[in-house]
Amino acid sequence: VIVTDRKVAGILLEAGTAEVVCGIGVNVNQLEGELPTQTKIPAGSLALATGAPHDRARLLGELLTTLELRYDDWRAAGLAPLLPELAGRNWLRGKAVATGDGNGIAGEIGADGRLLIELPDGTTRAIGSAEVIPLPSG
Repeated sequence: VIVTDRKVAGILLEAGTAEVVCGIGVNVNQLEGELPTQTKIPAGSLALATGAPHDRARLLGELLTTLELRYDDWRAAGLAPLLPELAGRNWLRGKAVATGDGNGIAGEIGADGRLLIELPDGTTRAIGSAEVIPLPSG
């Protein structure tokens, strides 16, 4: 999760045969000197982004409530109704990126939830599970 070009949260999904495990980490009240500096995307926190500290318990409750609502929506109607919101939050779209399978330009999130990457040869690859790293612009 990127706010003002700094990573304030990360989400890791791991699929099993019949389940998906979701791990979420959020930098809430860290100050500049408390964040790691050797990262692929500059680290940030919600406090730095907003200029104010946040109540972590309240944030956790709101996060879990929203996650449950989105999960219920997905179970009821699939991913299609959620795609417009995901598209609006796709920070990688249009950026040059590197993946384990090579470099390309990040595109839309496909109907199946995978990130579409346009490769240098003009083909498109759908990335379902990989570290996707934005490359320096220019």
